[in-house]
Amino acid sequence: MRTSALATLILVTTAALAVPAWAEERSDRFLRLMTYLPDTVIANRSSQLPEFVDYEAASGVVAAMVAGGEKELSAEARRSLSGPLSKAPEGQDWTPKVGFARSDLGAAAGTDDPEKRGMVLLLSSEALPRVGPALLANGYAQSAERGFPAYWRGVDDLGFDPALRSPDDPFTFPLPVSSRMALDGDLLLQSPTWPMLEAMVATSETSPSLLALAHVLDLPDWGDRKLIQATVFSDPSAFAPAFTIASDLTLTDAPNGGVPYWSNLMLADLGGATSDVTLIVLLYAARSDAEAAAKAMDAGLGGLVLPSFGDATLESRIGIGRAMVSGEGPYAAVYAVESPPDVRSPTLVRNRGYHTLLTAAISRELSLLGPSIP
Repeated sequence: MRTSALATLILVTTAALAVPAWAEERSDRFLRLMTYLPDTVIANRSSQLPEFVDYEAASGVVAAMVAGGEKELSAEARRSLSGPLSKAPEGQDWTPKVGFARSDLGAAAGTDDPEKRGMVLLLSSEALPRVGPALLANGYAQSAERGFPAYWRGVDDLGFDPALRSPDDPFTFPLPVSSRMALDGDLLLQSPTWPMLEAMVATSETSPSLLALAHVLDLPDWGDRKLIQATVFSDPSAFAPAFTIASDLTLTDAPNGGVPYWSNLMLADLGGATSDVTLIVLLYAARSDAEAAAKAMDAGLGGLVLPSFGDATLESRIGIGRAMVSGEGPYAAVYAVESPPDVRSPTLVRNRGYHTLLTAAISRELSLLGPSIP
């Protein structure tokens, strides 16, 4: 499975020979796990929002904060509450049901589309031998009829069965439906449908878009910060400003988008012991478009008004950032904002910039990142 993984890492390493070792490693897990998601997930105009989370990096950042003297934070604090299994109840022991616990998760990637849901989980070496026996003991069957060893339960794809619901089984959330799984080394692939699992298992090359995003993540500009989480958008219309049509059929109340049409947009959370960085990355085929996007973000992002945050401006919420262009094609227009860690409670800390931008993006409040209206 996935014979391109080593080639991908070689390509990334070769492209970044002048980058320090810690920066070479920042995107490794992102590339490895996200490559398992089918190319259609991040194809331009895809409505899916694939998400990546590195739980070990998050724990490391919390440990560094505590060691640095952050007295308001517990060593057991969570740095991220997101990820493919975030809807499963907290505080439950999953091990008897599926062979691994929440603490066995190193990183995860997935898409939560109702019809094409799929996830890739990086598991600890201690948990791997437990997975198969636990699944078989809890209603899964094992077969290789589809060309690879798989565990499955539920005859029909997306088949709903309320009897499956259990707080100790993370794969019954958000809905107790059919489940199909495959193991590939230390990775567990899961989906409620066979077509999605087959697509994840199938060998494919890493897309140029993912490689371009990884290049930005590996830039030395971000210091020794670690990639905690990232979300990729691929449909520019999701950022298009709202508008109404007047009686004469002209557009009214239409704030104009500010950037050229892009192929992919990534929001990334880079965590550090003393400050975080949030990245907005837009991908373009033409450098001139990337330059125009960088100029537009520099000029207009700080003044955007965010209804989700009491009509505060983006600058007042997270500070002012800087824009740049990177890459050799695809080209990336990058906007980076640095902010202090947001300690919400002794058990939770988050990146204020990432949280604000992701909330605003999902609420369609970042109209400047929508394509310009002619």
